[in-house]
Amino acid sequence: MRISLVSPAYPLRGGIAHYSTMLCRRLRQEHTVQFVSFARQFPAWLHPTGASDQDPSAEPLAIEGVERLIDTLNPLSWRRAGQAVRAFQPDLLVVAWWLAYMAPPMRAICRQARRCPGAEILFLCHNVADHETSRLKSALTRLAFAQADRFLTHSGEDRERLLALRPGARVALCHIPSYASLSPRRIDKAEAKARLGLSGPTILFFGHVRHYKGLGVLLRAMPPIRRRIPATLLVVGQFWKSERRELALIERLGIADCVQVRDEYVPNEDLPWIFGAADVAALPYRSASGSAVAQLALGFGRPVVATRVGSLPEVIEDGETGRIVPPGDSQALAEAILDALAPENLERYTANACRADERYTWDQLAQAVVSGETARP
Repeated sequence: MRISLVSPAYPLRGGIAHYSTMLCRRLRQEHTVQFVSFARQFPAWLHPTGASDQDPSAEPLAIEGVERLIDTLNPLSWRRAGQAVRAFQPDLLVVAWWLAYMAPPMRAICRQARRCPGAEILFLCHNVADHETSRLKSALTRLAFAQADRFLTHSGEDRERLLALRPGARVALCHIPSYASLSPRRIDKAEAKARLGLSGPTILFFGHVRHYKGLGVLLRAMPPIRRRIPATLLVVGQFWKSERRELALIERLGIADCVQVRDEYVPNEDLPWIFGAADVAALPYRSASGSAVAQLALGFGRPVVATRVGSLPEVIEDGETGRIVPPGDSQALAEAILDALAPENLERYTANACRADERYTWDQLAQAVVSGETARP
């Protein structure tokens, strides 16, 4: 099969670029794959962290044969990207979808692909809807989705959300695969903690700090946790400009002595140190679709305490690879983290987490992309 994949790729950073590269590698084992990416994804002034969108990793996840054609601010580039796809004559066009901002270029590319005889268009939805919605964003999403023959989502919740936008659409489901191969090194926990200046039980919050990810809920869970055990919260990820108020909450709660904040993008080579130092990962999300952070934590053999949103209760086995709690409930979150950190539970949850990556594979995702059938772990 000839497949065109349109998505971010290195040197752009982030989970979707990583995801698409690993998917492309797997698809290329059996198919001829064209990879079309971005020359410019966002103008610098629009990037919500105020930082570059380029990957600073010394060990980047890169792949050969990427055509960096799309400039989201230049409609002529959309046409050129679409013409490149049309010239490739794919049997299947796979479009990564995560932001309504991408609707105009993706729609333009799809319209060119429509001129390829027999070509099918799949929207691979990392998020069906933006985390901050509006009528304009919903209208743009519908405009783009009108080009698709079928869809793939990463959670049952997102599948229902998509069917509300496109009743009767063909929608397959496949959970995000394991990210264990993103960085193959594993670091001894004591060594990792020593390097990061940590000691005692360590809770990790990882990824961009945005309102929907619920860092404030986790911060409010820290005082009851600290009354029971000398735990430290390690917050690693860039703060969106609007979310720096969470830093003030640390002071108001009087927990500055037990919270370490690293407001930075983590290059690939540092991931083993960050996850190696953690005893558990906390995902106190208020809302979600899928979560690469959950799969990253499991890939490093770390239990996950998460909320009952999106794919998290489908991926995290409550009482086996971590704990699941209601969103927005700091007390329940605190109790679940304490349960996960109890020595008798931590050993069992960690052992189970180390095996969890066997359930969610890139083979499953590649098959779901090609066949249009829901993957079963």
